[in-house]
Amino acid sequence: LGMGMRPKTACDIASCEVASFLKVSNTMIEPIHFTVPRKSEMFQDDIFPDTAGPEPAMTSAQWFGGANADPKLVNLETGFVPKPKGAEFKPTV
Repeated sequence: LGMGMRPKTACDIASCEVASFLKVSNTMIEPIHFTVPRKSEMFQDDIFPDTAGPEPAMTSAQWFGGANADPKLVNLETGFVPKPKGAEFKPTV
């Protein structure tokens, strides 16, 4: 039925996984992993450059105002750890 790419921060860095997809069929969701074969168990900085993190680079008001900013990058070498969520989003009706 479809396929979606997971973010780079969801990849298994220790096994040199460079991309991960989720394939959706009628009866199941199947993960598909792309790994680079490497003999070394050290961090591979040539295949894991800094990547876009989950934190936005600007607010929506800034973006609608015409501003532009580069994404905030995270280093995957130290292991990506998401920040604890602050207050829960509660939309007003």
